[in-house]
Amino acid sequence: IALRGFSMGGASSWHLGLHHPGRWGAIEAGAGYTETRRYGQRENLPPYQEAMLHYYDAVDYSLNAFNTPTVGYGGETDRQLQASVNIREQLMKEGFRFEQDGPYRWLTKDLRTLFLVGPMVGHSWHPESKAESSAFIRRALEKVDETPSRVRFVTYTTRFNKAHWLTVEGLDETYSRADVDATRSGDGTSSCSTATAGA
Repeated sequence: IALRGFSMGGASSWHLGLHHPGRWGAIEAGAGYTETRRYGQRENLPPYQEAMLHYYDAVDYSLNAFNTPTVGYGGETDRQLQASVNIREQLMKEGFRFEQDGPYRWLTKDLRTLFLVGPMVGHSWHPESKAESSAFIRRALEKVDETPSRVRFVTYTTRFNKAHWLTVEGLDETYSRADVDATRSGDGTSSCSTATAGA
């Protein structure tokens, strides 16, 4: 299944794609939004609402792009370009290196991701960007049946607890970040090299 959406659908693609990695052959998210505070102009929230944002905001699940080929897109003059910028910048904070290939493409060798900017367009797909995204999705789907040997996964709740063959059964503290870095051998046995915050 290729999960693709734009605008409100782009927000849904970010949300569903990153909260449920491993269910999709590829993710394409155009425009939309990935966080509540800036996009929804919600500052100075009470602590219980701040905690709940970890349930909802896709940017907090950016690391899960490790598990699924992902395209992020926004038009150059569209304020919703910020959605994919948020994800890319969070991935950089997670330690992945991106290089800008010209003014409209961001590439990395660390992940199966592509970030595109539609030159001089607003809230719409640029035809060349759409063609490049579609080519990326087609290539990703050619390898969709390959089960990854390594999974990196972040969650804040057991409501979103699966990535491919990995399941997080419990957390010490709900709405606090939990990280898992797990590797599975060819015989199906697995080892967890990293688990933090009670995962």
